Amino acid sequence: EQWCGTLNYEPEQLTEIVRKLCEEGFQVHIHCLGDAAVSCALSAFEALPPALQRKCRNIIAHIQFLKLRDVERFRKAQVLVNMTPFWFQTCGTEI
Repeated sequence: EQWCGTLNYEPEQLTEIVRKLCEEGFQVHIHCLGDAAVSCALSAFEALPPALQRKCRNIIAHIQFLKLRDVERFRKAQVLVNMTPFWFQTCGTEI
C-alpha cells in the first residue's frame, strides 16, 4: 500500500500566498512532512524574485523526507531547513 498526504493548498495558491506574505515583509514558515510537500513548498519559494528570496529568510519545517534533487533547490532559493528527527519514530521509520 502506498500512502500519500494531501496538500492544504493547490500549488498555484501556495505560490500566491507566499509571494504576498514576502512582499509584506513576512518570513514564511511552512510545515512539510513528505517529499511532495517539500517540493511544492520549494516551488513556491523559487517563484519569488531573487530579492525577496534573500530578504525573507523563509523556512520549511518538520522535514522528514525529501528528494535528493531538492537539496540544491534549498540553497538556490535561500530557504532554511528545520528538521524534526523526533518525528521519524512516530511514522514507524527507523534511521
